[in-house]
Amino acid sequence: MTIQTSNELATEARKILAEKDEIESKIAELSGILIEQGNVGLNSPLIDSEGFPRADIDVYTVRLARNQIIRLQTDLKEIMKKMEIALYDLHSAKKKENENSSASTTNAVFARVNKVLHDSPASDAGLQSDDLIIRFGDVDMLKCRPGVDPLSEVPSIVLINENVRFVDCDCFILKNYDQKFSYLETLDCCNQKRKRK
Repeated sequence: MTIQTSNELATEARKILAEKDEIESKIAELSGILIEQGNVGLNSPLIDSEGFPRADIDVYTVRLARNQIIRLQTDLKEIMKKMEIALYDLHSAKKKENENSSASTTNAVFARVNKVLHDSPASDAGLQSDDLIIRFGDVDMLKCRPGVDPLSEVPSIVLINENVRFVDCDCFILKNYDQKFSYLETLDCCNQKRKRK
């Protein structure tokens, strides 16, 4: 048995949804026939008070429409069960993919903070020794061009932003990691705006 990706599961869910819509459309069409026949519905009697077939409706058409509606309602229940399973599988797959992508975030680390000076901008931003940097301004390992060391881009970001007071910042810092970077406990993020002095 092969494991389906979230895209494959989404395609499958869309097909089931299309089947559901088609069944609902047929039910609505058949319900329209019952309304045309004097709004008899699924449970109205088809005989008069004397036990004869009603003369004001086409009994054959009503019985046929009722029968088809009941069959389609059964089909609809089955489709809804399939849809429930498909959506559960889809969301489970998405969750696993998100967990896998966040687990690979540690591969995106491009710098480790060796030392933070007291009362420095880095200290004010909350950086501490041994924090791992996965993004600095527009620089991150995943978006960096092949063959370019992202750490070499940092000085130009600093130079561009010299004398800029960051009221808010855009930083991503990994904290509480093991020595081999094999897992990540927390990801502190702050997405904020900056103002010039």
